[in-house]
Amino acid sequence: MIEKFLSLFERLVVALENQSAGEGDPTQAAPKRGRGRPAKGEAPAETATTPVSAPSSTTSASVVTTPAPAAEAPSTPATELAAIAVQPTLQKVADAIIDLANNVSRDKAVAILTKYGVKKVPELKPENFAAVLKDVEAAKAPAAESLV
Repeated sequence: MIEKFLSLFERLVVALENQSAGEGDPTQAAPKRGRGRPAKGEAPAETATTPVSAPSSTTSASVVTTPAPAAEAPSTPATELAAIAVQPTLQKVADAIIDLANNVSRDKAVAILTKYGVKKVPELKPENFAAVLKDVEAAKAPAAESLV
């Protein structure tokens, strides 16, 4: 057993010596950085800067190919971009349903969810979020009018 350990240890030493001499496998990933911030007085690890400077020719090639997709972005209609930016989130829908259930009627909130074939808000599909919000506002409107 000790002989096995010694042979493994020798192979490890040889591999480390080859890697430090520049004979390591170039396809291997860079070594992992340590976790957390360095202690006071210590310099940041230099492993982060090494990969950035090494593939500089690759980076310049990717810069040339990057503008092509960027040129397509302005051709999209502004209305599509505005619609994407204003899409409601699951949290907004959940807040609206909870507000409806607490302040107007739990039955109306359940009816809206049932209309979309779900029993819980997280089961809603993202494409239905806007429609659910419209239904919630419509359910609140008659209640607001009766208070006036």
